[in-house]
Parts: sequence; structure tokens; C-alpha cells
Amino acid sequence: MVYATFNKILSPLLKKKLAEVSGAELLPRRGPYILAANHLDYLDGFYIAMAVYQSRQHKVYFLTKTTNYWWTNATIPIEAGRRSESVDDALRHLRAGRVICNFIEGQRNSSRRLLPGKTGTSRIALLADVPVIPVGVVGPSARNFAQSLASLITERENVAVHFGPEVDLDRWRRQPLDYRALQAATDQIMRALVPLTGKAYAG
Repeated sequence: MVYATFNKILSPLLKKKLAEVSGAELLPRRGPYILAANHLDYLDGFYIAMAVYQSRQHKVYFLTKTTNYWWTNATIPIEAGRRSESVDDALRHLRAGRVICNFIEGQRNSSRRLLPGKTGTSRIALLADVPVIPVGVVGPSARNFAQSLASLITERENVAVHFGPEVDLDRWRRQPLDYRALQAATDQIMRALVPLTGKAYAG
């Protein structure tokens, strides 16, 4: 009920703010797959979910460490002290044919450089043997959720969502999942985000 009300009120504003979606034809026709995205703003997930649904009618589930979005029924919690259970939860979603998104930097980042990627995305992708699609979000970044909502009306800067080609992780699918392999696979994903975000990556 909460999400239905939110969606009805804000969907027109979100659609207006989402001025550009590119590369949607690169999304798989069906799940499962993982979206690996950079993270700028509290509303990034809504823009990504909208772009995917408009293009493929796929619902997107988000791995998240916060409980702020419980009302969307589209979150996979990452709880402190139970990371392995969170990975298992993500794998269950993928094995059910669903689409999940992970903000691979692990936090919001409005700087000009991508943060070092967290290895959870590559771990889940390799364990589930599913495609990874990089997603670049370009737009404003607010200091809190209220400012993000206000920006839908007051900010002139629009949002763009760019999808890239599937990241080739084949060389790591044949290796043991030790830290070195996971970090190398993660760096491959991060490099795929560079042209989609316009940000540099030092990994």
C-alpha cells in the first residue's frame, strides 16, 4: 500500500526527471541477471528500476544495507554479521529467474572517481553463473532522502541511465573463487562502468 501510493504520486515526476536511457537493448530478454551500478543518489534505484521495467518489464530487486526501502518489497537486506546469508538470499532470487541490482561501490559517491568495487557482485555472479550488466547513473546527488525528493521538482539537472554490454567474466568462471580472482573480476566490472559514468577508476 505504501509503495503503491508512492509510485502513483511520484512516477510521473521520476519519468520526467529520467531524461535519457541508453543501451536498454543490451539487457537480456529474460532473467536471471545482475545489474552492477554506480551510486549517486537516494533515488538511483527508482530510476534504474523504471528504466529496466520500461525496456524489459522486469522487476528489479536491490541488495541493500539500509532498511529505508523496506516498503518497496524489492530489497534483499545485507545485514551486518550475516553476509553469507545475504549471498544465499541473492542466489535464491537469481535461481528463481529474477533480476537483482547491486551498487558495487558499496555506498553513495558523488566524486569524479569510482570507489574501489566491493567483491560481492562478482561472487554472486560467478556462483550463480549469470550475466552481469553494468549500469551507469549520471545526475545530481543529494545529501539526504528529503533533498532527493525535492530535487524532482526544484533541480534542473536531469538523470541518465546507461546500460553497457555484458561484462565478460568467463576466465574467472573456471577458477576457484579466492580473493584474487574475485578482485580481478570486480575490477573488470568497474572498468566497464567508466564509459557509462564518465568517472575514472584506479583499480
